[in-house]
Formats: sequence, structure tokens, C-alpha cells
Amino acid sequence: MLMFLFVAAVAVVLPDAPKPYEVTAAKELRTYLGKCVPSGKVTVGGAKDVVFHVGDTALARAKGLASEQIDEDRWIIRSFGKDVMLVGGGTRGTLYAVSHFLEDYCDVRWWSDREEDAPVRDSLALPALDASGKPAFSYRSIHRSHNRAESDPRLAIRRRLNSNGLVPIPAEWGGGKEYGPPDHAHTFDMYLPWSKYGKEHPEWYSLIGGRRIGGQLDGQLCLSNPDLKAAFLGKLREMIAKGDADARAKGLVPPRLYEISMNDNGKACECAACKAEYEKWNKSGQYVRFVNALAAEIGKERPEIFLTMLAYIYTEEPPKGDVRAADNVIVKLCDTKSNAAASILEPDNDVFKKLLAGWQGKFSHLFVWDYAITFDKRTLGFPFASEFHYADTYRRYLANGASGIFWEHEYPLVSDLWEIKFYIESRFFEDPYLDEATLIRDAFQRYFGPAVKPVFAARRMLEKVRVRTKAVIGWANEFTFISDGDLAEMSALWDEAERLAKGDAMYLRRVKNARLGTDKLAEYRRHMPVRRADGVYVADVGHLDLTYVKSHRGAIVDDPESPIGGKAVAFDTEPNAHGYLSLPFAFGVYNTGTKKTTGSREFKAIDTSPGYHWYTLESTTIPDNAMLYFTRAWQLQAPFGYPLFAGKKFDIRVAAKFEGPEYIPGSTATNRIFIAGYELVPR
Repeated sequence: MLMFLFVAAVAVVLPDAPKPYEVTAAKELRTYLGKCVPSGKVTVGGAKDVVFHVGDTALARAKGLASEQIDEDRWIIRSFGKDVMLVGGGTRGTLYAVSHFLEDYCDVRWWSDREEDAPVRDSLALPALDASGKPAFSYRSIHRSHNRAESDPRLAIRRRLNSNGLVPIPAEWGGGKEYGPPDHAHTFDMYLPWSKYGKEHPEWYSLIGGRRIGGQLDGQLCLSNPDLKAAFLGKLREMIAKGDADARAKGLVPPRLYEISMNDNGKACECAACKAEYEKWNKSGQYVRFVNALAAEIGKERPEIFLTMLAYIYTEEPPKGDVRAADNVIVKLCDTKSNAAASILEPDNDVFKKLLAGWQGKFSHLFVWDYAITFDKRTLGFPFASEFHYADTYRRYLANGASGIFWEHEYPLVSDLWEIKFYIESRFFEDPYLDEATLIRDAFQRYFGPAVKPVFAARRMLEKVRVRTKAVIGWANEFTFISDGDLAEMSALWDEAERLAKGDAMYLRRVKNARLGTDKLAEYRRHMPVRRADGVYVADVGHLDLTYVKSHRGAIVDDPESPIGGKAVAFDTEPNAHGYLSLPFAFGVYNTGTKKTTGSREFKAIDTSPGYHWYTLESTTIPDNAMLYFTRAWQLQAPFGYPLFAGKKFDIRVAAKFEGPEYIPGSTATNRIFIAGYELVPR
């Protein structure tokens, strides 16, 4: 008996006993055809009364195109008169066939969990259909969030990914190429926790600084230990059994990937045996040999399972000698050193190109772990035009044997131009040799509509500035390559984009969201000290946070005596009360991360002569997360924990003057403090 679903006059046929993912595929087709062609008037090659056959239907089987006869993730769209077949290999191929049909023939676009385009028309006239495809990469993953609410698996499948980062894809959406327990990375301490086994078996763990230590942040395993392999193998078998049981309970294919990788730190064992193995095979070579030994045993029992390993920090350098990862081992090479704003073909990225080349012949399977954002929370979302270079990246990876990519591309709500970049990343997973210029322009046009011209101009300008200044964008960056003039010009282009989108709420929302990085950079720049020609960094009152000062009737005032910019922050203190706003005058540096003061000074004696005087806190190391405070009450503050200054020493000089009876003998005026700003003098 055939199962029918109807969208107005359009019929959707399922197999007699449809699988969960086939039901989902049919619902997707029905939902979006209902949105795009509410009349139901669809023709194929001139034929009316169109019937869509989704999944392993009688039509697919009659044509020899049942899912088990098709490669995993291959999709097929084919018409036979008025009958349209949508089918694919494995558990996801049919879903991909439906999403391709909706995207390629109905112009649907899925940009994010929140943004999509599903254009409406009176009727849909299709040609005779014969399309198929299989993604170029066998592993396609973009990590967005650990939270399912911010990383909906539906978007991954609609964009033909087969992994949703760290959020699993459920059975009704075809499941994904998931990792079995314990995790997808940094698993040494998850298999053999230092806290559990460290006292009983310290010899299993790394010798660092003369003592045995393990743990995710503090140490590793001692891979030369002769008893470690058996202990690890036992735990690995337990994890595989757990992965199988969890998959069965959820109706999923059991995991085929199990991660064996170092803890997330740059320390390696320093024992004599390990050092001898490093000398012979490199640190990566020792690591490959250890994983190979595990893989040899698991391969006998479960040949479909792959063990994955990280080439990360101290194991990025390829192995020496004849060491090669086994056929059931996947090397994941992490791109921790590249300029994220530049093409992989540019000289800035020679280091990673050499690593890619060096690993040739050392693996049967290679994945690349790449990074599409900056990670410093202060600069997260700042603009860089990496969308123009993804084609080079995918093509180079494919040419160097990579069969999978894991993108870290978190924070969709605030990351720079996230929707456009995500769309391009997913398209190149399928075909790295698409015409990138056409793909990019189509994405911009569809997403920004009437505002596309100034938006595209702003992004092209951003790329030209990066090239001109030879800027390097890593995990943390000040974005100083964008001058104030550049920033003003880009902001003007975004203003024009908003003006053009004003009549359409959807496009205006997209423009406002896409310009957030530029606006955030402008606000960041407002507080950041400016470097003078002599190398001293200067911050006037515009760089200070007046939130608390204003609550005490303080304000910015014009002051011709001010040595920085002709202005000052002025606020009253309690006369003769010796309260927090009275003497002794103080300022210091506070680490907002550790919540500790890292340097401070009280000035019990101040200069009471007229005008401004400089007060200095000598040789202070600036922490990564820093705030400068003024007065013992911290009523005036300045954020200045910028990566540019982190870990460096400066003399901090504050320009201040004081008026009132507490400060000037014989005066009856109100006590007032005037602060003109501060300087950072490199030591």
C-alpha cells in the first residue's frame, strides 16, 4: 500500500514502510512546496498531476535505484513523465535529494537557524529532471555551538553536512558521522583520568619538570610505557560497547569514529624513553605508532571503525622515518597557525602549506580541523573578509588528500558575516570547483537584496585594506590594520545599505546584523589608546568609562590646561571626609579574569600647585583581561586589556589635578578631581 501526502494538487509518495528519515524528507518537501507554490500548480516537462516519489519507493526499486544500491550521501533527482523520484544513498541521501530539489528548483535558501528564503510563486514549471551528485568530502562538519537550541541539526542536513559539529543529528534527520564516546578531541584524560589512576599508576602519565603528571590542562600520557597500551585498549573497547548501545537506543547507525588524542595543552612527556622515541620518529611519530597499535587490535574485531588522532601543537610536525598511520586511522591536522583572512596560497600561510605537504605519504585518511573565527571575546565578531578565499582552501585540502574538514565556526549571532560564510563553506564541501565569484555574488544578492551594492563594497574594501597592510588575523588580534579612516568609510557604506534596505524589515534586519562587527570595532577603538610617533600609547577622556562618574554628578569638561586633548573628566569628592573619593589618590590595574589587582599605587602626597601633574605606576605587566581604575572607589575606569598589550610591561602615567579645601590649603572651593587621561610608556 502506498503512503500519500498532499500539497494542494501535488502528491508525495513514500515507501510502504518508510524509515524515519524518509518521513522527514517527505515532510520537508511538502512544507516548502506549500510555502513556495501554495497553489500546487507544478508541472514537469509539461506534464501535470506531478507525483513526487521520496526514498525507497516502488519506482526507485523498479529503476534499480534503491538506497542500498547508491553510494552513501549520493543524491538523485530524476523524472519519468509526471513522476519525480527523489532518492539517495545511506540514511541522508534522500534528505539531500529533497534539499537540492528545493534549493536548485524552488530557490529556497537556508542561511541559518533563523534566516531562510522561500520565494512564493503562482506556479512552478520544471523541465524534465535528471540531476545527481555526491559531496567531494566524505566528512563535512561545521561546529556552531554545544547547545542544540543554537545548532539545530536540521540546518546541517539542509546544507548537506553529515556532521553537526558537537550536536548529534537524530535518526529522523538521517543521523550523522558521529564520534563514539568519550568525545571528538583531547581524550587521553577521558580514557584514563589522572584523578582516578594517577596514584596507582603514575608511570602511565607524562614526566614533566621531574614529576609524573596528567590531566587535561597539566599533562599527557607516557606513550612509551609498555603497560599503557593494554590499559588504554581495555577502556577503548568499553567506549565502543557504550557507543553501540547508545546508538541502538536512538535508532542510529553505530559510531564509526573513535578519538585517541592528547590533552588540550602543549606539554609532552620528558622521560628518557619518550625522548629516545622522539629522536627516532618525532613526537608525532611516537603518537602515530601508539594509535596504530590500538587500531591493529580494533581492526580485527570491528573493521568498520576508524580511530582518529590530532596533529596538534607538538604533534603537527609529520613523523620521521617510515612511520605511517594505519589504514583504519584518520589523521586530523589542525590549522592553528594560518592567517584566517588570507588565502592558503598566500605567503602568510606557508607554514600550514608545508605541514600539509609534509604529511603526504604518512596517512591513508586525512581530515583538517580549521578555524573560521577569532576567539578573543573582546574582538569576537570583528570584520575580516575570509569569504573571498574559501575556494582556495578547499581545493588545496582536496589536492593534498583531505577527505574531511571540521570547521570551528561558533557564535552565529555575533560572528562576522556568519550566514554568508556558512553558506559558502557548505557549498564548497560539495564541490570545491564551483565558480567562487558567481557563488559569492549570488549569496550576497540573495541575502542582502536591495542593499547588496554597498554591503559588497564594504567587504571588498575590507579585503583591500587587509592586503595593503599585510594584516594577519589569528585567534586573537587587535584589527589595527583597519584605520579610523577606513572604519569611517566602511561605516558610511553600511549606513547606505541600511538606507536602501529601510523599506523591507527582513533585509534591514540582515544588514543591521551584518554590520555589528564594524560597529563593535568602532566602539572598541573608541576606548583603545592611540600610539604616538614616540611609541607611547595615549588615552584621552573619550577612552574612559564614565558610567559611575555620571552617577556622582561627574562630566566631561573643556579644560585648556588638560595635557591630553583639551578635555578632562571632572567630579566632586566628599570634603574632608576621607571617603573613597578623598585622599589618598589611587589608581591601579585589575585583572577581570582572575578578579585580582595586578598593580596599584596610592599617592598620599599630591602636588597642590595649580594645573595638571603626572602620577606614575612603574613597570606594570598588563594582564590579558585588564581594567584601569582611578580613585580608591574605582569610580572612573578604562578597559585596556587588549591583546596588543597583554604580557608586556609599561609605566602607567595618569594626568590629574585637584581643587578644593582638602587639596589646597586655605581654599573654600568644592573638592574636585580632574583627570585628563593616561599614557602607557613601554618598558
